[in-house]
Amino acid sequence: MSRANTLKYFLLSQYLEPKTLDEPKKTNTKFKKSMDLDIANFDEKFMQILRAFDRSLLKNGVEISIYGGIFETDLLALAISKLAKVKFEKEQILEELRSEQTSFEKAFCYKLKLSGDLAFCKNEQNFALKDANLDDELSPFFTPNSSNELFIPTAPWAMVRLNHLKEISQNDFNKECEHIKDKISIHKEKMKLSDYVKAVHEELKNSLKTPFCKDVIRLEVRITDPNFKENDALFNSFFIDDINLLIKFYESGRTHELTDQFLDEGSENKFERLDVRDELNQRVVRDFFKAERYPRSAFASDFALNFSQQMALNNIIEKFKEGNGGIYSVNGAPGTGKTTLLKDVMAEVVTLRAMKLSQMSRHDIFEPVYDSDEKALYFKLNDELQGYEMVVSSCNNGAVEILSKELSQLKSIGDYAGEIDYFKFIATRLLSADEKSKYGEKSFISKTAWGLFCVALGSKQNKSNFVFNAINGVKIEAAHSQYDKITKEYGEFLEQDGFLMGLGKYLAVCEGVDDFDEAKEKFNLALHEVNLLFSEIRIKEEELKSLKTELADIDRRLESYNSAKQIEELLSPIESEFVSVSGELEDKKAEFSELTRVVSQNEALQEYLNTPEKPPFFLFQQIFKTEAFEKYNDEALKVGEINRQIAEQNLKASKQNGESKEKNEARLNELKSEIAGLESRAAELNTKINLYKRLKSDFARRQKILGRSEELDIFLNGSFSESNEEMQKSMPFMMEFGIDEKFHKTKLFRARIELFKEALNLHKAAIFACKEAVRTNLRAISVIFNDEKMAEKNGLEAKHRREVIKGLFLLTPVVSSTFASFNNTFKDFLNGDIGMLLIDEAGQANLTNALGALLRSKMAVVVGDPLQLEPVVTLPVSLNNAILSYCEAKEEFNLLKSSVQLRADKAQNIGTYIKGSGESIWVGSPLIVHRRCANPMFEISNETTYDDMMILGRSVASKFANTNVQTKWIDVRSEEWIGNYNKAEGEVVKELLAGELASQNYNIRIITPFKDVCRNLKGAGTIHTMQGKEADIIVFVLGGATKGARAWAASKPNLLNVALTRAKEVIYIVGNRENWASLPYFEVAARKIDKG
Repeated sequence: MSRANTLKYFLLSQYLEPKTLDEPKKTNTKFKKSMDLDIANFDEKFMQILRAFDRSLLKNGVEISIYGGIFETDLLALAISKLAKVKFEKEQILEELRSEQTSFEKAFCYKLKLSGDLAFCKNEQNFALKDANLDDELSPFFTPNSSNELFIPTAPWAMVRLNHLKEISQNDFNKECEHIKDKISIHKEKMKLSDYVKAVHEELKNSLKTPFCKDVIRLEVRITDPNFKENDALFNSFFIDDINLLIKFYESGRTHELTDQFLDEGSENKFERLDVRDELNQRVVRDFFKAERYPRSAFASDFALNFSQQMALNNIIEKFKEGNGGIYSVNGAPGTGKTTLLKDVMAEVVTLRAMKLSQMSRHDIFEPVYDSDEKALYFKLNDELQGYEMVVSSCNNGAVEILSKELSQLKSIGDYAGEIDYFKFIATRLLSADEKSKYGEKSFISKTAWGLFCVALGSKQNKSNFVFNAINGVKIEAAHSQYDKITKEYGEFLEQDGFLMGLGKYLAVCEGVDDFDEAKEKFNLALHEVNLLFSEIRIKEEELKSLKTELADIDRRLESYNSAKQIEELLSPIESEFVSVSGELEDKKAEFSELTRVVSQNEALQEYLNTPEKPPFFLFQQIFKTEAFEKYNDEALKVGEINRQIAEQNLKASKQNGESKEKNEARLNELKSEIAGLESRAAELNTKINLYKRLKSDFARRQKILGRSEELDIFLNGSFSESNEEMQKSMPFMMEFGIDEKFHKTKLFRARIELFKEALNLHKAAIFACKEAVRTNLRAISVIFNDEKMAEKNGLEAKHRREVIKGLFLLTPVVSSTFASFNNTFKDFLNGDIGMLLIDEAGQANLTNALGALLRSKMAVVVGDPLQLEPVVTLPVSLNNAILSYCEAKEEFNLLKSSVQLRADKAQNIGTYIKGSGESIWVGSPLIVHRRCANPMFEISNETTYDDMMILGRSVASKFANTNVQTKWIDVRSEEWIGNYNKAEGEVVKELLAGELASQNYNIRIITPFKDVCRNLKGAGTIHTMQGKEADIIVFVLGGATKGARAWAASKPNLLNVALTRAKEVIYIVGNRENWASLPYFEVAARKIDKG
């Protein structure tokens, strides 16, 4: 239920967000007057307002707007609180101060902007406004036309339907609004202006059926100025349908990794966090820099990523390749290279798709989808090539626009500007679409692009712009100031009839530089080169790993010994003893051998001779004394004599041996024991000698290992051996220090960039190889973007539109859109259809902004800084708290206290802690090296906001260092206030701009915390308008008439931090130093910035 409660809270926060009004005195100017009144007094108050204008201005005519049914926003909070059965409490003091920027006291039920003929009647005579004498008693009459603009906020309407909001949609509300417009359009005849306003008011009261719509209205009259159109358009929430979609998605029992992580309660408790700044985690951090973790390619840039950027990149790509989806958050203060990081993310995703392309036949890239007439309706991109879609999104229109243009601008690829042409002219036309030539003509080439890498879609205007300035051709006259340059540089796009070809025609008549197969071969060769260079690193990694294992074994053996000399000292006496023992052993063995021989000789008795063999028929031979017998007999007598002598000798020897036997045996036994002892001692000594010799060898081997390990470690992990500052500035494997004492790109870095270039070339070759499929899809895109109903009529259903737009990502790898416009382009996309969502300035986005984009994406890279500007939530605090209680949602999802960035950080396990004024803040993967601001802006920001974590990466001092343009605090003490604007401060700023800052070469912006300053000081903007931007010089006008207003501005470091980090070189703080210097964060600024 908790997730359901959260989504219900989000839904009600959108439906019940009131459209609030500032106090009339804050908005009244020379050209605009307004007042609140009871509708019964309309005529009288209308004339009163007209008479308040300078009469000379009225000749231009007036525009009249009615804000009807004004009510106190607390009524909404009270109604919700009753439903939630909680006690309603007024806003606390600090929360009231928050309303300094937006008043939450009053809201309206509708706005009607009148369009028609206004006349004044006196004595049955009619006068136009320019001819009427307003001092007379006049009756204003009005003849309405059909172009009246009616806006109805959802809040009053939704309150009476609170129990059925899940069953209704934004479309239901829109239909009811159209029905109301039809009702009021019946008034077409001339009638008294007051009668017309009352009639419309009654119709709206009856139709809305809300108790909030009373008879108090605000009447606003504005002088018509044909040269100026104030942006006063009003919109209801853009996110209601997406929240309803997500509610139904979860009710169906489905899950989605991205939104699951985003909406899970206590998500930070579901995994162990890895603090990358904790030295205990350095070994794990080192693993992030292994060769296998590096992306194969790099964006075509003159600069490599620094340590923390590379760590984030490696982890992002690793997560993307795993394919499980989810969130990866990156936190970076201004100037820490967030955009640079995103470029490398994009480059690698393009390269990963190129790897797939390189294994395909051109015939496998697209597959035709036919209509009922067997005609190709569109061509579906191969599933293997899907999942690489990239969409950049943000709640900040400026951030999206800046990033979209920066990605494709020629200057973004630096020295590679002449080497890459990815549909360069088409991209240049698109980038220049809103520009004018120096002669005021529509421009075609004012802003040069390098390629069609990123296209801004989302809004209807952007989609139309893409169709008309990229897909379609356009006529250019020969007299156009850019004609000659286009002819010279982009002549292949110029047809004989003076038409500049769009992409569709260009694909039809031109050929790519490389054939698809040639492009594949080039890409694979570039990939092989990169893999080869990375394999060299991996071989070194394995060698270092092996050496470290061997070194650990050696160190275990040597742990009791200090040096080879100590081993030598231990070995020398042992070797001497071994020589002595060995000599003695040899002597004993010789004695034993000799004694054994003697004993053996003494004990050996002579053997008796054998008796000769008797002749045959011996008895016969004996009787007859034959010759044979005689011979036998002689021999037998001789043998007998010899045996007698032997017997005598043996008898004598036996007597002698008996006497020495005991003596010899005793000595032999002694020798045996002595030899065994000596052999044991020799073996023992030999073992020790071998051990010490091995240990001695270990010491020598250890020195060799240490030398080689140090060499490898410097190459592989050199960054980790340096100071934290040097480590963070390092660019592992990508930059090397040359003999000219400058950093240069390594062979690997250059090869990675070449691979990206070949990946783009392969994409371009694929587009040309499938030109008919692409042209068919471009025609379908044109219809879808221009007229969705026509697309439906042509057979392009939602599933078809989705596939056509997916195919577009092969042509333009990155698409951008604000969150508010996201649904305009991607409403047909299903969960996970977008491969990678890149959220920029996520710290400014409130939680409801990103839900639809997250649901439609598989992985999200969330980039921002929670310590810059917080989300602008126009929901009154009391109403928000009432809705939170009513929905029983958890505090961690409180829209006033969280952001997309903070929520993403909770779901991220890799990051660090930053000490805040209260508890420490966990931030995702931090970018630490800041390269924008000079000191003291950097120092102040680092101390007040970032726990001194940041490192200044720029090496050059301020370019104004030797001029009179220096950072200072201009102390202004005056009590001339208009709201929170101080007149004296304004005069100081004017003098400053006319004096020391008068040079036209200075890039200067004026910012302030307060809208009152903007209203009264020309050129000033609120801090919110400068988020994501920069200037050489910032003039920070403090204002702040009351302690409460100043306390609001100093309640968090964010406002001061944004002001400081906009200034690249110098900041002027203009305001009462005494009033501000004691406040949190501003006291640091006062300490570090001299009084001017």
